Amino acid sequence: MNVGVHRQWIPAAFATAWDRASLRERRLAMVAAAVVAIALGWALLWQPLKSDIERTREERVRVSTLLALTRTSLDEGAGLARGSPKVNASNPRDAVARAFADRGLRIPAGAIDLRDNRVHVVLPDARFDALIAALDSLARDDGLRPVEASLTARVEPGTLRAELTFAR
Repeated sequence: MNVGVHRQWIPAAFATAWDRASLRERRLAMVAAAVVAIALGWALLWQPLKSDIERTREERVRVSTLLALTRTSLDEGAGLARGSPKVNASNPRDAVARAFADRGLRIPAGAIDLRDNRVHVVLPDARFDALIAALDSLARDDGLRPVEASLTARVEPGTLRAELTFAR
């Protein structure tokens, strides 16, 4: 019986060589084919799978760290929202005048103006540290924040000319 007839998917030269081979040569060819199949399986399946597993582990650590940072940031934001000042419904012009007067900042007559719920102030000679303290107080106590500012250094160290516009 000719075995080559049943194996139409195998090239004829290979089938003929297989039929002529001894049992020892066939076993040796089968072992060689198994070694090649194992090597191909290792190179094409196992190595990529192993590297994907390692990459996935590293990605999981990175994402877990990012999640922890995000949760911390969210908790911090929630704490800031709880601790933020309640907006004082008082007149913003009076609040600005009070905050500056409390810090020893002199506002000349006519240098404070209220238009469209915005307070515009011109301080011709202000100490920088006192101005920062007043800005902090306005934000914390009255919910007023500077939306426009022009600060110009003066000759005397630590002083400046400030034109500020505040809004809620």
